[in-house]
Amino acid sequence: MRRVLYVNITRFPIAVERVLSPELHSRPVAIGPLHSGRAPLWESSDEAREWGIVPGMPLVQAKKVCPDLRVLSPRPELYARVAQKLEEKVVAKTTPVYEVEGQGHFFLDMTGFEKICPNLPNKALELQKDILSSFNLRGSLGGATNKLVSKVAAQSHEEIRFVEEGSEEAFFSPLPVSILPPIQKMIRDCPRGKNSVCEELNIKTNRDIVSLGSFYLQVAFAEKASLILEMAKGIDVSPIMKPSKADGHYEGTYLKEESNDLIYIQKVLLGLVSRGVHFLRERGKYPGNLKLFLRYSDYKFVHKKSTLKVLTLDLEVLSEFFLNLFHQIFKRRTSIHYLAIEFGELVQNEVQLNLFKEHKKDDLMDVMGHIRRKFGETSLLLGREE
Repeated sequence: MRRVLYVNITRFPIAVERVLSPELHSRPVAIGPLHSGRAPLWESSDEAREWGIVPGMPLVQAKKVCPDLRVLSPRPELYARVAQKLEEKVVAKTTPVYEVEGQGHFFLDMTGFEKICPNLPNKALELQKDILSSFNLRGSLGGATNKLVSKVAAQSHEEIRFVEEGSEEAFFSPLPVSILPPIQKMIRDCPRGKNSVCEELNIKTNRDIVSLGSFYLQVAFAEKASLILEMAKGIDVSPIMKPSKADGHYEGTYLKEESNDLIYIQKVLLGLVSRGVHFLRERGKYPGNLKLFLRYSDYKFVHKKSTLKVLTLDLEVLSEFFLNLFHQIFKRRTSIHYLAIEFGELVQNEVQLNLFKEHKKDDLMDVMGHIRRKFGETSLLLGREE
């Protein structure tokens, strides 16, 4: 029998902000860009949602609906860092097989732990206390024989909820059909102002789906009919997919002043490339791909990836690759807020030297690396980094 735990930290960015600012507890809070009233909100607390404030709502509209709303500027790097630490210090130490669904949301495969962990509810309580003591974050947990049921159980009003084997259909029967992922997608894709298929057929609960005959199921859901019927009964055979983490190196920086000045941004980019190349040379690692990330001042996030056909740590070559990526995605007049690069799929390899080529450039880079190690990263810079 499969045993799955789902960890759910609701409104994760809001939860992180409340750890840092306890005065935000129990009051309506939203996260979104502050510079423009038309900018959409990223996230809203449960208290804000009671006022009808939801992610995607324009800031100016949210402030009219709830004048007491506290709006915070997004800090995506902070949320990502906390989520990563939570994964490393708690989740990965609980089981080697887990799936990251999103920041603060994890599926944990506890199958095969019956001897060392016979009582799964006790383990869930231990995990909940560990998250609270280590991060001051309160999470709800659900347990079941599959991913779908464990996730829905964790989102119930109870902090820890378990659904025993054989009772999945009874648990799902009275719940709204909107808990089923295929139905959620149908509702999202439904044109504004038009009723979804479920509304047209007066399908409200999972019990309604199960009671439909096969003909009506096919009419309503076409090729997805059998999948939706299984899910409505609490059946889910999807595996827990552990994230693949290829070795990589990341360099990023907030610009001292938000800018759309092409020369200035390219200068910052080349400085990041230089730092990254020196880091990799010290470790004898070569990238298999390159990624460039830009975040604009309105918090729109764009990125681009390029695969390398040849292993190289030549600074000029890699700089040209990143500049090419930059020109491909820098298409807006909006100022840049954050810039980052990643050297992905790193491999430890020795590049065969060309017998007929001088390697003065490599020698220069080695000398620069030695000086930087001894006197600091900013002790010696290339002209274009200054």
